[in-house]
Formats: sequence, C-alpha cells, structure tokens
Amino acid sequence: MLSPFVFVFSFYFICLIGSSGCSSLFMTGCGMDGYWHADLPNGYEMESVEIDIDHFNGDINKDGKRVAEWVTKIKISGDTIYGEQYDVNEAPGSEYYFALDTETGELTQYTSYEEAKQACPAAVTGLTDVESFYYHSWNWVLPLGIAAFVISSGLVLLIWIVIVRNGSDNSISMKGGRL
Repeated sequence: MLSPFVFVFSFYFICLIGSSGCSSLFMTGCGMDGYWHADLPNGYEMESVEIDIDHFNGDINKDGKRVAEWVTKIKISGDTIYGEQYDVNEAPGSEYYFALDTETGELTQYTSYEEAKQACPAAVTGLTDVESFYYHSWNWVLPLGIAAFVISSGLVLLIWIVIVRNGSDNSISMKGGRL
C-alpha cells in the first residue's frame, strides 16, 4: 500500500525539482512561471508566455526581432521551419500557415490550409502542437524522466527491503521468545 504512494510522490517531486533546475541551467524555461523557450536552427528562437487564452502559442524571433507570432503548431525540417499561426481576434478555422527558411531568412506565408497544401504540402503535414514541441526540443527531459523513474523505483525497493527485513527480524525474535 505504501509503495505506490512513495513512487508517485517521489517521481513527482524529483521531476518538479529537476525540471526547475534543468530549465534554469539550460535556460529553456519549463512553463512553471508561464515562460517557455526553445532554440531553433540558425539562431532563431521560439518563446511563449502563457496568458489566459484558449490557444497556447509562441513567437519566433531572431536577434530580438519577431519573425512570426501566434504560432500554434510547428515542424522543423533541416533549415526550414513550418508552422501554423492563429489570430485570436479571428474566428476558429482562420489559421494561417508559413514556411521560414532560416538560412536565408525568407518567410513565405499562406492564407489558408488549401493554399498551403497546394503550394507547399510540407507546411501543413506533420505539424506538432507548440507545447509538445517544447518538451521534445529540450534535451534534458528524457534523461530527467529516466533518472526520476530509477530513483523512485530504488526508493520503493529500499523501503520494501527495510520492511521485509524488519518483519523477518520480528518473526525471528518472536520465535526465539517462544522456545
């Protein structure tokens, strides 16, 4: 009964403390304070600041200059960034698409899904939600998760060994008392 409780809470706290430390160390922001950050090819960066809206989105910047804003989905293929943008002032279904060549800095925008699909099919296929993209772009997430799992499992095993050993010591002393 104690094992699941110990595992879940130790895993949670290791991930919580580890992600805070790693995000500070690697300067990625982990969303805890509403700030998210990821490096993109050729000096571009994507940043998000969570505010109370329906869509999680980010801005793509280079050298402090905003290149694309309200990005809700993204995909990187070589030196090209593909994405979907959403303007909160417009009705759902009014998404825009773009292709950004990070080598030349050329930004091509498409006003509809159909236009993007015809002109550049890669701009609309395989796009990932921004929040999921952040997690996949941080190199420290997987090792931290594995370390948290191993440490939590080890803690449960250690507690189990202590309980079993104390239980067997009690039964030996009780048997010894009966003789």
